[in-house]
Amino acid sequence: MPKRFERQKTPDVSGMQSGVSFSDNKNLTVSGKSNIIKDESNNTRITTKARYWTAVGYLDNMRDDWQDVIASVLQYPFAYCVHDKDKQDDGDDRKTHIHIVVAYGNTTTYKSALSLFRGLNAVGKEAFNTCEPVANIRYMYDYLIHDTDDARKKRKFQYDKTERIIGNNFDIGSYEQIGTAEKKRIRRELGILIFEQGFTNYLDFYLFVCKHYDSEYEDVVCSYSGHFARLTKGNYQRKHDDILNVKKERPARS
Repeated sequence: MPKRFERQKTPDVSGMQSGVSFSDNKNLTVSGKSNIIKDESNNTRITTKARYWTAVGYLDNMRDDWQDVIASVLQYPFAYCVHDKDKQDDGDDRKTHIHIVVAYGNTTTYKSALSLFRGLNAVGKEAFNTCEPVANIRYMYDYLIHDTDDARKKRKFQYDKTERIIGNNFDIGSYEQIGTAEKKRIRRELGILIFEQGFTNYLDFYLFVCKHYDSEYEDVVCSYSGHFARLTKGNYQRKHDDILNVKKERPARS
């Protein structure tokens, strides 16, 4: 393995949130506005912009020098683990594949993320034909080596932490913390959301965020609940005033 990549040294974290695996994409909740796209089979998919993306690829369809070029191809912080000991349901060996997670600096689209992963494809082959947004970066980071409750229940092979490789300054600890600037950006984004979607009730707004955005956004909503409650109330008051003004402008019937 190339020496320039760091081997994982992060200690176990207890009480971590549960999340979803790549195969459980129907339960994903990620940040950003939804877009409807077509996947490689021309099936309609609904996705969103997200900061973290994950993909699974088969090694025999990847370029031979992928270990040497992965840092320059992906360019963003990444973590991966080669799965060469997985079993199928019937007990047969599963084809050797790799799980990769990439951390963008800001949210990006499915199309952009997939294009990045495809840089590792061998010429004329398709190792990566889809990717998924990550709802919980800690969960997916642990899932790289099957270090999750769900993986253990399914008796998936437990890979050693040294088999989880990180590069381009991937830092799981920093991704789990929201900085002041990031909170400010999210607060502004959600304020615009209230205006654009016309929320007049804080509960409706909160439930919408929980359903369509990731945990970082929910944390900001809870931290600034008074601020967002005033915005929804302001929307309500403005709509109420607009209705009154329309009634006043209507000519009296004779």
